[in-house]
Amino acid sequence: MPLLLCHFDSSSEEREITHFFSHPSCPKENAFVERKIQTTKYELWAFREGEAVQELNEVLNEWNYVYDRVRPHRGQGYLTPMEFLNLWTEGGRG
Repeated sequence: MPLLLCHFDSSSEEREITHFFSHPSCPKENAFVERKIQTTKYELWAFREGEAVQELNEVLNEWNYVYDRVRPHRGQGYLTPMEFLNLWTEGGRG
């Protein structure tokens, strides 16, 4: 098992989080996660290589912020996920 996955597993257990694996590249099992993975591959990782883990973590944190709060999503009526969530929780339900 890769070192990163061992750390992930132990951290999940410490927080009492159950983690289930799905089959890779199988959108029928988890379409939302597969969509984000594909978008991240094409928009973020396609042009990056050779960076240290800490740098990659910083890049990924920034990307998640942009993906969730800045980048509009066609499937949500060209709203960001946070805009969509705010409308949904305010009673508009998207």
